[in-house]
Amino acid sequence: MSTELDEVSEKQIEREEQKVEQRDKKENAIDARLDKIEKQLDSELDKVKPELITEERTSTIPAKSLHRTVVREKKTEVTPYQLFVQQVPEWTRKPFMYIIPKNERMKESWLEKWGDLVLLYCRTTISHVIALEELRTLEPFTNGNHGKKISLEQMQFLIDDLIRKELAKWLDDSKLRARIYYKTLEEFAEMLIKYIFDRGLDTEYLITLKELRGFEQEWSSLPDEDLDELLKILEKQKKVKPMDKQREAFSFNL
Repeated sequence: MSTELDEVSEKQIEREEQKVEQRDKKENAIDARLDKIEKQLDSELDKVKPELITEERTSTIPAKSLHRTVVREKKTEVTPYQLFVQQVPEWTRKPFMYIIPKNERMKESWLEKWGDLVLLYCRTTISHVIALEELRTLEPFTNGNHGKKISLEQMQFLIDDLIRKELAKWLDDSKLRARIYYKTLEEFAEMLIKYIFDRGLDTEYLITLKELRGFEQEWSSLPDEDLDELLKILEKQKKVKPMDKQREAFSFNL
């Protein structure tokens, strides 16, 4: 019986894929026509541009500079989230990817793909802790193009799989917040040491926890317990020494 259901599910997935492929072909054809129109417009504008010379000039402007045209393009900053969206893979456009497959092999693939996407989001946006309800409202976990969204239960299923792989842990019993380990504490420890060494802060300097937070590095926003654990790793390596019982100031010996 389960084999028959799996076959039906796979047929439904194939039909969904065919529909998406047909829609993609139509969209590609439209994009091609738009590109052609845009090139034609650019060509026409190039013919007009030499005539668009500003007449408003004062007598104090040197004659040599009158023929020069300075073009300043306003640079727009790309946010970490926008950078993440730019890296989102094409498979998120397929509606069937928002359904957990019943076939075990396909389910493992589904978990791996979405799990990697969660890790990519956290790595790109430097998010050590995620709120599941908030994350699932963001693209591509919510896809407005075909009205699909990862459910809370699916998101919890994903995090459980990352926990199984030692890449996450729950921060509350309701499973609404999770700590994501997109890098190990050992990797963050190496990054911290390199930062301290490159800036010459490794001799005759006391550095407080507040100062470590203020450096605004990837490791600066680690949860308190993780930052403390990171410093303990460096203590075992004899590279860091706490200077008070409260562990709020440290000296570095590199």
